[in-house]
Amino acid sequence: LEEQRAAVASTCVLRASVIIAYACLPTVAKNVFNAKQCESFRLDDELGETQSYLRADWRIECGSAEYEALQPLFWAGFLLWPVGVPLCFLSLLLAARRCIVSRRQSRLPEGAPL
Repeated sequence: LEEQRAAVASTCVLRASVIIAYACLPTVAKNVFNAKQCESFRLDDELGETQSYLRADWRIECGSAEYEALQPLFWAGFLLWPVGVPLCFLSLLLAARRCIVSRRQSRLPEGAPL
């Protein structure tokens, strides 16, 4: 009975995790990409001077030391969300591929270490 409860709990946790990650993926990915993108503004039309600022935080000037210090954080976020989450989805689908093709209930959550 205890094993059955643990299996049901694992299934619920896995399903909820996938739904939450799927729902959050576009918003989080957009914010991650905004940490890399800069937008230029003209300071002087006659001289053609421009200044670029980070879209995620308009106080940060692109090319500044503060901007450069954020780049490792961008790459970590990039690998974690826009790349990592879809790879996790793919690994779950591949692990359950036989059950999906044969239209059987997958026992994947029971063996998933959560």
